[in-house]
Amino acid sequence: MTRRQCSSLRLGVVGMLTGVFLALPAIARAQPPSRGFLHITGGVQASSTDFSDTVVLVANAESVGASVDHTVDVGPLVDVSAGIIVGGRFALGAGVTYFAQDGEAMIRAGIPHPFFFNRDRPIEGTTTAPRTEVAVHLQAHWLLVDNDTLLATVFGGPSLFNVEQDRVQDVSFEDA
Repeated sequence: MTRRQCSSLRLGVVGMLTGVFLALPAIARAQPPSRGFLHITGGVQASSTDFSDTVVLVANAESVGASVDHTVDVGPLVDVSAGIIVGGRFALGAGVTYFAQDGEAMIRAGIPHPFFFNRDRPIEGTTTAPRTEVAVHLQAHWLLVDNDTLLATVFGGPSLFNVEQDRVQDVSFEDA
């Protein structure tokens, strides 16, 4: 599956989930007000990430550096948070944000010649370098409005981020 197909699939899943939750019936007014809340949202990570790296290769009794340019494009993300009103206008909550993208790595290197020293042969190529970002948010909420039709809060708290990025560790090539 290509990167474009994965992005389209993820965006389709986020759109479908959003449609399902919008189609759920509203809570009848005769029911008591909820003491908890659940938010499921989708969004777009609006900035791309580019960074460079260098890998040292040993080939034909010589060491050479290969430059690797990583690119992680803009893509969809999912955010889920939940909370409970603990008393008065105060609530506690937690949330998770998830973003995954099949990034691309462009590799450029000069491969040592098998017979002559200091005669590098240029090579280049691309590979996928997936990236996953997960953030956990701990939240304290202050309820501004809490009635039958609207719940509005101001909230804040720390976020813990975990980013996993595949990096190029070695380059395979064939001498012709």
